Amino acid sequence: GRGLALVLVSHQLEELITRCDRVLVMLAGVVVEAMPGGARATPRHPYTRALQAVQPSRLAALAEGWRDQVAQVAAGRTTDLAGCPFRLACPLVKPSCHKALPPLQELAPGHAVRCPVVAEGHAPQFIDT
Repeated sequence: GRGLALVLVSHQLEELITRCDRVLVMLAGVVVEAMPGGARATPRHPYTRALQAVQPSRLAALAEGWRDQVAQVAAGRTTDLAGCPFRLACPLVKPSCHKALPPLQELAPGHAVRCPVVAEGHAPQFIDT
């Protein structure tokens, strides 16, 4: 091959999964999930699962809490951007998600997620899909 890499940016997650060999899901500039594309793609991060579940017109509402935090930082009212960017809307949030950005943890070869609950296997509804 030519060693060609092409970056596609889209909110159409299913299209990316279908067409790409590798998919990175980002929120507020942070990779929350890295997974293989194609038939092997099984989204596991709560944000990625939310992207699958909503219509594109509703995507902006998913990150509303994070945008509010960014606005507060810009206004000098807080400096707290250390936690998970999805913590204010996440159904799996735990106290550690507010304190620091969780590490990207490998679930399987080529599949990593930035969610300690999923990575530790404590969210079967997000794992066994």
